[in-house]
Amino acid sequence: MRTKIALGMLTIYLVWGSTYLAIRFGIETIPPFLLASCRFFTAGTILFLLRWHAGDPLPSKRQWLSAAGIELLMLLCGNGLITWSELRIDSGIAALLGGTVPIWMVLIDTAFLKKNKPNQQKMLGLIVGF
Repeated sequence: MRTKIALGMLTIYLVWGSTYLAIRFGIETIPPFLLASCRFFTAGTILFLLRWHAGDPLPSKRQWLSAAGIELLMLLCGNGLITWSELRIDSGIAALLGGTVPIWMVLIDTAFLKKNKPNQQKMLGLIVGF
């Protein structure tokens, strides 16, 4: 079981870490938001087909609209903006900035929402993850 977990984590590190480098090469020939859109469309299609093949029911109209809204925000405010920023900054800097997102989420949650005070385990996870 530990071997599977280690291989899974290694895969995440390699795939996620190489994303920023792949963006760097991709934006040399494809406009940033088109590149991000193509990546999202491809990933979404693959996940949709896998779940459909597994027997999950088709999403309702409301679920499609909700997913489209979230996707638009992710494209314009998340990955699309990172892709666009790599026109101006190195992919390593973009990766470092992207790596701070979980830290910001914990800080915002603690400072404004006051729902989950970070404990030692959460802080260790943030440090190791970064």
